Amino acid sequence: MVRLEGAGIIAAGTFIGPDGIWSARRAVEHGLASSRGAISIARIAKADDLPRRRGRILSTAHPGQRLREVIRLDRSRVAVAIAVSSAVGYAIPLVVGLVTGQLADGVAASAGALIVGFANLRGGYRVRAATLFATTLAAGVAALVGGLAGPSVVATVVVLGVWGFAGGLLVALGTRAALVGMLSTWALLLAGDLNLHGEAVLHEAWLITAGGLVQTGVVIAAWPLRPFAAESRAVGDAFRSLAAYARAPTTPGLQSTAAALAEATETIGADSARTGERGALRTLVEQGEWVRLELAGLARSHPPGVDATLRAAANTLDDLAARRTSASSLRALRRTAQGIDEPVARRRAARLVGWITAAGAESRVGAPGAEPPRHPARALRGELALRSSAFRHAARLSVALMVAVIAYRGLSLGSGYWVPLTVLFVLKPD
Repeated sequence: MVRLEGAGIIAAGTFIGPDGIWSARRAVEHGLASSRGAISIARIAKADDLPRRRGRILSTAHPGQRLREVIRLDRSRVAVAIAVSSAVGYAIPLVVGLVTGQLADGVAASAGALIVGFANLRGGYRVRAATLFATTLAAGVAALVGGLAGPSVVATVVVLGVWGFAGGLLVALGTRAALVGMLSTWALLLAGDLNLHGEAVLHEAWLITAGGLVQTGVVIAAWPLRPFAAESRAVGDAFRSLAAYARAPTTPGLQSTAAALAEATETIGADSARTGERGALRTLVEQGEWVRLELAGLARSHPPGVDATLRAAANTLDDLAARRTSASSLRALRRTAQGIDEPVARRRAARLVGWITAAGAESRVGAPGAEPPRHPARALRGELALRSSAFRHAARLSVALMVAVIAYRGLSLGSGYWVPLTVLFVLKPD
């Protein structure tokens, strides 16, 4: 599973981060091929097995360790810069509304900026901007549809059920697409609860769209300042994750490395060119996949010398995370790898040294390539079956939203809009 760091929204003295509402993403597919042939799926699956030491599975079952993992704060994943930029995008419509004397319009536009701000995820600026534009467009259309259906309970229930199902199904395309579906459903709920008529519906939808455009503009304006900052940070996080796994090879640690590498791949872009800074970062991530494979293999056995090799690899990977190459750490890694007597582990350690050395040189020779993604339409058609977890999630979300709307409209609950909104956030994919 991949953690998704999102925008924090600072509003009314409150820091709101979508880390609390979203953590869904498929780990990167390991359909990798080397210059000597394809790596078998069985080999990858074997490498993802539970690490073993002296024939016993490494476990994190100790309650105290689990509790520490739950309450641990990873400060490196706190996206303060994204939070500040999203807060600025939220505040601008409010300030404009105050200055012009159109406070109600400013509040409506700031609601659109707030919704779209949750899509301000970590990642490359182009990917982030595309996600924000898509969310803005979807939120504007959803607000229009929700506003038109709002006066009728039956129309609201039907529209929300259909929109909720479609938005829930988008989880099959990844977390960014799923967020677009989720946040646009929020906009539909908001507009539907306002009970607008006639031109007021168009006006409200336009304001929500305008707020989203302001939020997107703030992100784009910051792009030229550090064009590859997000990509470099994602690659650094991935190699730090590999270093942490090398020091303490556990199953959760192995899963964390897959998550970090997958996030780096998405941040850089699967179709990135092989030249320039972006191409170098892409190559580093691909080499990191091979490093992960060899580390997992070494962690399953415990002949003399493996522990020292893993520690040396961790130090070298920390250097790579900082985009520096230390000759002394590489020499230490080679020396410890050559000190392993067991033949299989020694060969695997030699391959690990080779991939780490290549990553240090940012070599593109023999770097594997990622499997091309499926076309979105084909991917969604493939999920239209009960065996699909995405289909079951979409159906569950659709039914729950319809029941929530019927309940709060039928019971005339004050501020009942929060009932389906709570359902929307609670039924987020995990």
